[in-house]
Amino acid sequence: MSAERIASELTVAILPLGKISDRQIKLTAVVLNWMFGVKTIVLPTAEITSQYFNTERGRYQGDKILNFLFLQLPANAQRIMGILEGDLEENSNKPCLGLADLYQRVALYSVPHLSGQSDQSKKQTDQDLMSILLITHEFAHTLGLSHCDQLGCVMNLSQHGATMCIYCSRWADRELKVRPGSAEERFSFAESLFFNGFFLQAITVYRQAIFHAPKEPLYYHCLAVALNQAGQFDKAKKEMTRALALSGNLPDGYYNLGLVYIGGQRLEQAEVYFNKAIATAKDPRTMQRWIGQAYREILHDVERASRHYLQYLRLGGDDPDVVEWLISRSKLDKP
Repeated sequence: MSAERIASELTVAILPLGKISDRQIKLTAVVLNWMFGVKTIVLPTAEITSQYFNTERGRYQGDKILNFLFLQLPANAQRIMGILEGDLEENSNKPCLGLADLYQRVALYSVPHLSGQSDQSKKQTDQDLMSILLITHEFAHTLGLSHCDQLGCVMNLSQHGATMCIYCSRWADRELKVRPGSAEERFSFAESLFFNGFFLQAITVYRQAIFHAPKEPLYYHCLAVALNQAGQFDKAKKEMTRALALSGNLPDGYYNLGLVYIGGQRLEQAEVYFNKAIATAKDPRTMQRWIGQAYREILHDVERASRHYLQYLRLGGDDPDVVEWLISRSKLDKP
């Protein structure tokens, strides 16, 4: 994929963490622009303190740094990528070269260092190639792409090849075309704020999404959940009433109640109401699709979304978006 194929209005902030060479910063900007067609801005260098470093293992704690990056996201950018010198580790204490968080829309990679290479020119070339793979792979995660089983796809865990397979490419293109400030983009950002515990800020951004799409019941549902989390129960009830009034095309209140419990991360209760919605729906096939979409868009829960999407297909559904999404995550049953 290249910038010629994408018309993206997204802006990505690049944050050097500590002393990072100008060359590495420029390479990051070039890759993001060339591979994804996004604009970039470079933020002033931020120092990473000892609280992010595991002295016992001699590695930086990547998950903590991702949280730090989320707090540095400027108002004029929709994504942020950090560049670090030094070894990284995941939350499981396993070493890694990069990390990303879809909910926070942040990515991080460590400048690769190659040893045992006497030819400095070749060493620099190999380092650049590895950096390109890392930048592409980790940023793609912020667009919702998961690891891919297709060999030769940059989203493959082994990172074979420098390009995306057709399924990952289609998903990335679709996400890159989301216009900043649109209802969809505002809703996505509100979800990031909500799932990171910034409920008051999420309420404000949910209302911005509703301003652009005043007849979207899902937005009112999520706003109601955020209001409930913030202790504003009367306002939450009011917004939930609006959501129910707008969702007349859906079977009954069971689906709506399931959405409420999804927003509150109470998945067992959500499944109870979703099952009731399926059992009472005039069109169970459509209901399975709506539930799958809720898990996909609200929680980004691939397992649950896939389960309901597969039921949708077994009942005769043929939405190409559902099929492509399942294939891209290797969840589609083989005939």
